[in-house]
Amino acid sequence: MDVTSLRKGPAVTRLPFHLPGQQQVIYGPEEDIEDVLTKTSNSVSMFTGWMEANRNYEHARRLSYAQFPTQFVWKINITAKMGRKAKYACYRRGLLDDDKEYIEAIEEASHIANGYYLRNLFAIMPITSSLSRPDYVWDNTWQFLVNGILYHQQKKHKNPGLSLSDEQLKNLALLQIEEFLVSNNPSLRRFSHMPFPDQESVSTSMNPLMMEELYYDKDSLSNDFKLLYTSLTDEQKNVYNEIFNSVKQIVLNVASSGIASLLLEGGRTAHSRFLIPINLTEDSQCQGNTDVSELLKKTSLIIWDEAPMIHKHAFEALDRTLKDVMNVDLANTSGSLFGGKAVVLGGDFR
Repeated sequence: MDVTSLRKGPAVTRLPFHLPGQQQVIYGPEEDIEDVLTKTSNSVSMFTGWMEANRNYEHARRLSYAQFPTQFVWKINITAKMGRKAKYACYRRGLLDDDKEYIEAIEEASHIANGYYLRNLFAIMPITSSLSRPDYVWDNTWQFLVNGILYHQQKKHKNPGLSLSDEQLKNLALLQIEEFLVSNNPSLRRFSHMPFPDQESVSTSMNPLMMEELYYDKDSLSNDFKLLYTSLTDEQKNVYNEIFNSVKQIVLNVASSGIASLLLEGGRTAHSRFLIPINLTEDSQCQGNTDVSELLKKTSLIIWDEAPMIHKHAFEALDRTLKDVMNVDLANTSGSLFGGKAVVLGGDFR
């Protein structure tokens, strides 16, 4: 017997089989059982994949199971590298330019594969120089490539009601594709007209504090506003208009005490929101935290209730922190107060 044939392993690969819905599922000891049960990958198996392929593809019926990984899976995933050399030559000569077969491949794969797999599949295509227009394929398949991202974000932020816009979903998908490409040396920037992930939008989607502030029922708040605005006095309306004209983004509601913070929409205590130290000194600064810093950058208004109940060192600590976050010179005593942010202090100042 040829020794080299032994090194290649057996010519037959064992195909595990099972009854419907009784496939083996492998998961780690730290995984949540709900996450395990809802994984798309756990709803299929080698056996069901084999049967599905034989039912839908005539080419599959001529292969043994051992030949699948090299002769069928690669063919489907990279859309049938039929005559690779001839195909690449056609692309280089400009004879093939619609990439429709790649679009169809991703659509077909979406029926049996999860979004993470599809995004890696898309990333492989430009690496192999198979695509003539990656941007065209992206525009026609992004709905499949974003699969699973919303669910993952909902679980990550422990917010089943979380929603993301199409642009946010696209950004997160592009970020994963870019990470895969960079690990293999290229980048999305190498492909003309191909969109690149907006880092600012991605960082917002990845920041639970930011998502919490952006996830409000705008219709409900609008109705509340219409009711409350009509009850304001002329003096209060003037104050409201002056504040409203200076802000257009995230507003943080905080209070000096926990009881007062519960009365505010999305309220927090000032200490927990800004990570103000418990033991304050005249040189204190809020504790560093990337998510909090990103949130403060996007914040345009801070409403602080029961302000007179807290020591002035707390305000000074927040002032230093905001100046640091907004890159205001700390040594410049005439610099913008609170880093240029609008801050409204409320409470009984008597």
